[in-house]
Amino acid sequence: MYHVPTMYHVPHQIPISYDFYCVQAVLLGKHMADEKFTRAYASDLSRAYKTAELILKHSKHARPAKIIKDVRLREKVPLIQILAFLEYL
Repeated sequence: MYHVPTMYHVPHQIPISYDFYCVQAVLLGKHMADEKFTRAYASDLSRAYKTAELILKHSKHARPAKIIKDVRLREKVPLIQILAFLEYL
């Protein structure tokens, strides 16, 4: 599951509000409401954790006791994306 993006991820696009991405996560949570989650994982980045929270919030089943944060789930940013971001600054 991809998380709420930041300007770091889309530096050459018009910024869209954080609320827009939260709405997308909520809609996905409602769409997946009948799925039974036994475990939940997210990267240790707050935006990924927030996305997982918003999705699990709408589950019709018992939710996992906690979302497990794991640094290994962080995305790998290609060098070209980093260079584009630095150019944007």
